[in-house]
Order: sequence, then C-alpha cells, then structure tokens
Amino acid sequence: MCEILLLNTTDNSYLSKLEIDNFLTRVLEAGYSNPDGYGILYENGYYKRDIRFDETQITPILQHFRKSRFFILHTRLATSKINYKNTHPVLIRNNGSKFLAVHNGVVNVYDEKYSKYDLDSLQMFYKISDQKGAIPDKIKHGMRDIGGSYSCFIYDYSDLYYYRDEREFTFMFNENENRLYGATNISRLDDFKTTKLNFFNTSLLKEPDPYCIYKITIGAGDIIKTGDIEREQWDFNYSHYKNKRYFY
Repeated sequence: MCEILLLNTTDNSYLSKLEIDNFLTRVLEAGYSNPDGYGILYENGYYKRDIRFDETQITPILQHFRKSRFFILHTRLATSKINYKNTHPVLIRNNGSKFLAVHNGVVNVYDEKYSKYDLDSLQMFYKISDQKGAIPDKIKHGMRDIGGSYSCFIYDYSDLYYYRDEREFTFMFNENENRLYGATNISRLDDFKTTKLNFFNTSLLKEPDPYCIYKITIGAGDIIKTGDIEREQWDFNYSHYKNKRYFY
C-alpha cells in the first residue's frame, strides 16, 4: 500500500531545505515501492504530482517547500485511477471544514452519499468533514462505521492529527537532532537513529495505539492522545449482508 513519512522539529526550529534534501535522499526507496504518485505536506502548503517520487523530484519539491516546522511525504500505491486529484495530500473544503489529509490503507465507506467520489480516501475524509465539532470530534464520529484499513494525518492549517486502525506506524524521537520522525515502514527510520537507539534503547520509539486520535504538536513533537474512535459493533446477520456491510 502507500507510505507516509514524517519529520517534525522538537525545538520549535524551522526545517531548512538542506535538511529536507537530506531527508528525501535517504527515503527514496519509498517512491520505488509506491510508484503511483507522491505529495508533500507542510505548514500552510502542499505540493503533489501523479508520478513516481525519485531523485529527479527532489529539486521541484525543494522549490515548492516553504518555511515549516514539519514535513510529511506520502508515496502512493494506487487502488483507483492514477491522477492528480487522487494523489495525496487531498484538500478538503466542505461544510465549513478545511483541511489537508493523507491516508495509507483501503477503506469502505458504507454511505451512498459519498459514493460520488472515486477515491476511498476522499469518501472517508468528506464523511469526516460532515461531522460536527473540532477535528478530533469529526474523526471520532466520522470513522465510527468505516471499515477497512487506515493510517492517516489531518492538518487543519493549525494543528496536526494522527489516527490509525491496526496498520503499522512508528514515531521515533532523535534527541541529538531535536527531531521527531514517523514512518509506515519502520526500516525507513534506520538512517535517523541515534546512538542510544542503536544500543536497543526503545524508549524513544512509540507505536500509537489503534483506534486512538493523537495531536502532534508542531515544533515540539509531543504526541498527545485527544480521543478514541467510536467503533460501531455489528452483529453478523443477513440484514447487514443485504446492505453490503462487511465486517472488520
């Protein structure tokens, strides 16, 4: 499936283009494993293309990158049409909500209202945007009856949030560099480990709990639980099957 990689400062400093260049150079394999498009997300902006992320794309990324304390790279392995619209990040403007989001996984949204969107991620994020309250509340209620797999970041131009089901994702603190890293594939973090981590000090590694919603403090790197996803419990009966509700 797709991959998501995160770089976030923990000393409120801003990421330089040199650091972004170094980060991207070390995670090129994420593009070769997921060749159907890539995108970046940062404070007040994003950039994406429906082509493979490789070494030729580092220069245009740096040209578009602006001052930011966090940086997210998403590389896509398509389950629907390969085009700009379906490439992540996706920008959601709906019902008074505006946010950018990235998703790894495949979801099933059991609501005909959202079937007009070709991409399952768009169906999920538009459903979230239709909920009331702040972003954690929207996620909590919007994900209640969504099946499938997901690992997601949502950025509302103010705060950064993360939630997942059972899909793998690992956060890692590098104390020497004052950086918080995150990756779908933990092996992508090998080049960013401190000496302490190489001596099997796993206290700086964190796997977020499934079905929990977290706020990632931009520029500080705190990972703060803000809520839980409401999960609808379905009985296995014919009426659910008839309505095309499957079970996860």
